[in-house]
Amino acid sequence: MVVLVIIAVGCAIAVPALARWSATQRLSDSARVVDGALARARSEARRTGNVRLVFFGTDAQGNTLHDALGNAVPILVLDDGQPGTANQNCLIDAGETFETYTFAAPEVVYGVYAAGTKVPSDAGAGAMTSGASFVDDGGGNARWVMFRPDGMPLAFDSSCNLGAVGSGGGAVYLNNGNRDVAAVLTPLGATRVHAFNRASNAWTQ
Repeated sequence: MVVLVIIAVGCAIAVPALARWSATQRLSDSARVVDGALARARSEARRTGNVRLVFFGTDAQGNTLHDALGNAVPILVLDDGQPGTANQNCLIDAGETFETYTFAAPEVVYGVYAAGTKVPSDAGAGAMTSGASFVDDGGGNARWVMFRPDGMPLAFDSSCNLGAVGSGGGAVYLNNGNRDVAAVLTPLGATRVHAFNRASNAWTQ
């Protein structure tokens, strides 16, 4: 009986801790999904010479993103074609190639839960509470970014007006109702994942 009681107490302590660890791991995995989507978009833009657009949650017209089967997805990377061509218009046109990505768990959403400040390396001027600190060509909040064929990230708006060099820096913020993570894109195209430490009230570097 004593052994059974000890096992029961151990399980009562371990199971919640394991659940929290698992949720944290899924959130971190989701941030790496965002990081991977950004890195792949940049790599493919440089490899193919085509413009790549990355959308988070909605396109530049505010429409929900969908995969090829019509299912809503949180991330879509679009091959928008050669710069200056008719279909290179910052729109998801019929027949254009795209890739979609999903988070590691359904509880992961855009935005922040506990973090009150942005990641220090986040160069975006947008509000992190919206889930992304990217801005459009006019400086308004945006949930998208463009990669030129040279891999440089740029801001753009719904009319496909482009920002200046260095305008594409920003971050995507995710939370699971308990913790916050962020995938940062620098103005030159490098990416990195950060986590918010509630104990120290700071982002990991």
